[in-house]
Amino acid sequence: MASGPSTASVFYKAIEKVLKGWTAFQLAVSHGFGGAHTQEKAVWLVGAVEQWFTENDDIEPWELSDFFEDIMSTEFDTVIDDNSLLVVSKAICQFYALCKQGKEAEVLADVEKIPTASLQNCVVAQDEDEDDDDEEEEEEVPRLSQGGASRLQPEPMDHQSATEGATGCDNTTTENSDTKTEDQSSSQDAEMEEEWTTVTSKKKKRR
Repeated sequence: MASGPSTASVFYKAIEKVLKGWTAFQLAVSHGFGGAHTQEKAVWLVGAVEQWFTENDDIEPWELSDFFEDIMSTEFDTVIDDNSLLVVSKAICQFYALCKQGKEAEVLADVEKIPTASLQNCVVAQDEDEDDDDEEEEEEVPRLSQGGASRLQPEPMDHQSATEGATGCDNTTTENSDTKTEDQSSSQDAEMEEEWTTVTSKKKKRR
């Protein structure tokens, strides 16, 4: 997957800013839930979303939400159980619509108001994980909705390439393997206010 543009488009900047303000996503990135290439994946995601919109017409928020849900599952081993996926997707779709209308100055002004996710108040606690192979079971994780046969999907993550550069809810609980993170700060913007975000790692268990 190619890296982000050297001179980023307004829409690219908007996607990047929205993702940087998405607390659940930033927690997954900061804790390395995506493995050794977590940072590269976070940068790739911005360009993948921009490419998807430029190659397709009228992408709906629910389609983008399904895409994010799938990426969080497959690339960051994380399940998000609240509505922050849709909140973030609606914001990105709205910014794209404004860009298409030539209202880039308005977009730039709006994205500057989006605060970067604040993680310093998160409390990280170690979970007591029991190694019980006799009670292992596999959880189903929703897959990416195709949204129609003709709809092009973003290119898959190229784990060998290094790239550059990723609204959210501040009240966040994150679980990944042995880690649980709680962000008790309040949400900061419009419909993102008073949101509660839950991020849980995929746990595959065998009987």
